[in-house]
Amino acid sequence: VVAPGRVLTNDHVVRGAEKIGVALLGENQNRDRGKIDHWRSAKVLARDPVLDLALLEVDLPRGVASIALADSNGVDIGAPAYAIGHPYPSGGLWSLTEGRIGARRRDFDNAPGRDVFQTDAAINPGNSGGPLLDEQGAMIGINTSKIALKDFEGLGFALQSNKACAWMQQHGVRGLDCPVTSEEIRLPQGRARFAQPRFLTEARASDGLRTAPRPLDREALFRSLREEHAEAFGDFAREQAEAFGEFDR
Repeated sequence: VVAPGRVLTNDHVVRGAEKIGVALLGENQNRDRGKIDHWRSAKVLARDPVLDLALLEVDLPRGVASIALADSNGVDIGAPAYAIGHPYPSGGLWSLTEGRIGARRRDFDNAPGRDVFQTDAAINPGNSGGPLLDEQGAMIGINTSKIALKDFEGLGFALQSNKACAWMQQHGVRGLDCPVTSEEIRLPQGRARFAQPRFLTEARASDGLRTAPRPLDREALFRSLREEHAEAFGDFAREQAEAFGEFDR
């Protein structure tokens, strides 16, 4: 969600679709089993096959937070990156993966203006259109593709947020606060219906801005995720003990 009633995704996600739906985590009670059981109708307002972007109009509940778009020009090679998505829509789970920025690539795949980050944060089918986040929870890229060949591993690509910001502004998206520096992430006023990520809400408030007082505590983040997953998965996790063994360790 990039602005009130506006959702950003990849063009290839909606290309050729007769109907488009948007699912919110907070409205799906079966999220522990990966099942999407509540959809909101959406329509395409703008598309760009070259940048692989699509802007959707959706009737969203009040209080749903819009994501902050960081200045992708300020992202260094080697910086931590976090991908959020719903891999394998036929039965996956909302999830977060961690990696680092491996490279910058201009005009990726011979597409003019398609400037991307290369990352080793796991990006799989179903992650498309989701955000690539920095340590403060601001979006630095839009996950768009990966190299899925036998001899390649950990090569995912995300369109840089500055490109997405400029494109949305060209298409009249109002209410954008981008790009912002990673140290100054503007969060919505008032109480949101859907919770912010813990590592975002723990930031301190100052003059309407919330600024992270220190770098993200990786161990604390994943400890929090494990606790939340343990509560959410319940019997499902226990039934899949063998499959989730490596994750638990």
